[in-house]
Amino acid sequence: MNRRLRLLSLLLGFAASDAWSDEALVPVSAYARLPQLSGFDVSPSGNRVLMLQPAGDSLHLVVMDLVAKTTRLALASDPDKFYFDGCRFRTDDRIVCSVRAYIKLQSAQMGFYPEGRIIVTRLFGVDADGSHFSQLVPDAVNNVGEDLVWNSQIEDRIVSPLPDDPDHLLIQLNRTNRVFPDVYKLDIRQGKLELVTKNLAPVSFWYATLDGKVVLGTGLRDANAVAFVRDGRGFVERPIPRASADAPAPSVAEIVDERSMIVVADSGDGRAAFYNVNLDNLQTTGTLFADPEFDVYGTLVHDPRTRKPVGVFYQRDLPTLKWFDAAWQARSDEIDKALPGATNVPVAANRAADVFVIESQSPTAAPTFYLYRANDHRLTRFGTAYPEIPPDSIAEAKPVRYAARDGLSIPAYVAVPRRRVAQRLPTIVLPHGGPWARDTADFDYWMQFFVSRGYAVLKPNFRGSTGYGTAFLRAGYEQWGEKMQDDVIDGLDWMIAQGITDPARVCIVGGSYGGYAALVAAYKTPQRFRCAVDFAGVADLDAMLRNTRNFEFGQITRARVQHGDALVANSPIEHVAEFGIPLLIVHGDEDRVVFYQQSKDLAAALTKAGKPFQYIPQPGGDHYLSRASQRLQLFEAMDAFLREHLAPNPPEPPT
Repeated sequence: MNRRLRLLSLLLGFAASDAWSDEALVPVSAYARLPQLSGFDVSPSGNRVLMLQPAGDSLHLVVMDLVAKTTRLALASDPDKFYFDGCRFRTDDRIVCSVRAYIKLQSAQMGFYPEGRIIVTRLFGVDADGSHFSQLVPDAVNNVGEDLVWNSQIEDRIVSPLPDDPDHLLIQLNRTNRVFPDVYKLDIRQGKLELVTKNLAPVSFWYATLDGKVVLGTGLRDANAVAFVRDGRGFVERPIPRASADAPAPSVAEIVDERSMIVVADSGDGRAAFYNVNLDNLQTTGTLFADPEFDVYGTLVHDPRTRKPVGVFYQRDLPTLKWFDAAWQARSDEIDKALPGATNVPVAANRAADVFVIESQSPTAAPTFYLYRANDHRLTRFGTAYPEIPPDSIAEAKPVRYAARDGLSIPAYVAVPRRRVAQRLPTIVLPHGGPWARDTADFDYWMQFFVSRGYAVLKPNFRGSTGYGTAFLRAGYEQWGEKMQDDVIDGLDWMIAQGITDPARVCIVGGSYGGYAALVAAYKTPQRFRCAVDFAGVADLDAMLRNTRNFEFGQITRARVQHGDALVANSPIEHVAEFGIPLLIVHGDEDRVVFYQQSKDLAAALTKAGKPFQYIPQPGGDHYLSRASQRLQLFEAMDAFLREHLAPNPPEPPT
């Protein structure tokens, strides 16, 4: 029996013990590990599968040969150098990976970047056997008398995958202009670049057909979204139509052909959906898929043979997979019959569409992956993303709705420990990040960790969350710390009214915007909470907005956040004297989403004010807890901090 199976057996043995003790708890590391399986792809022939698997502090590229029945490490990552963002087969032998790195700038280059670090992305190529590794985009070389060129900060924006030309990709790069990118054809074996389309202000993103014809560019002019559409004379600028001034700008999902595309937009009914659009006039020609209650911010599923969308995976209250094609529906029904009670999503397939990787998602299970062979209707289990979490400990995130104080209906998810009566439990309020995002019923390792410790969990989708329509999204604009925060507190009131929560034992925990909400609660409503945990949260709204001025699309962010007196009233760093509960603050110094300086300055202000807090800076840490050691550090710190302040009742052992 291998070490992992032995450990899992021990954990299951603990769970079956007669008396509960700390030793019976599932170890913190079971939740804080990087997912054991992720990032799948299938080779064109269907003979190989790649995936990302953890070892040490990060994820590594592993290739499984289904014919030879072997598995090998193809490329290891070093978190001090780069992290994998995803890998794809180009041929059965050649793989292209997108990676990101955090680069320390020279002092003269720091400029707009606090702590002197920037995030860069690169494309790496490697053969399936681990040989012939290379950085695909060659470093720029400046020669006397020639035009100045740069190494692009972002080098992995693929304009077209060119599926019929496996030796090339179409990518956009800022080589000749630091703001507006050019489009190049990249030879993924030789690393040669061929200019295809020259930069055009204010185009920030280019789009092309699958055979490589660049037909569209999009950007902002005076904060308004504009499109540049190719015609016989070149590119013609046109405003991007919106159903109303309040509706978000449409986003391009994919180019269908030279004269049509698919966009995600609110066409006037208040919900985002997939629409077919004519590229000549940017007018909608039909609805690909819409939901009458929810925004359809989802992932289109394509038939790899025809390259046409055959379904969409998106979120209602629960994850939902809808098919447009009868044959794919029939195949999905067959898989669902074999894996009942789950949403079974094809996440990768070969070119002939007869070998698939299926991700099986269940309300009470960690994501589990299977290989499906259509020819013999065979399912083979790869494994689960979190194998050390006992399945009988995983709690369901149940969708609920409650009324905010102004009457707005707020969607949320509630989870309680299994085998415990949902009455007067210590509770974690867990607002999501973004804030223009949403929580779902999908497996959440944070939530499952808290539930394993005996806490009930509330995950509110406060106003301003996506997924619930344009009006609900816009209701959160300029409401940081105000109505958005009221929605969080009103959710706690609902939990207490339902009898689920012990009002004397509540802590608020969050990351990013959720960390901001935890900080606001610590000074606006400290009487409602015993403690607060802030991971990589915003503490200084004014500093955040100053930083966004230096980046593209920053004006959109600034328009959605407070200004004037409201900016000061809702900025935690301006109110450290009013903080009334203990704080745990954790932040990585390579965070490029919420700058580390936010927490560093807050810690200094709290120290000066004499407030109780624990501060854990994470050297080399980013916004995503990409290092296994830092994920574990955070979870162990939260475990001790919450135990101290909530004194939880542990879950009852099974009988």
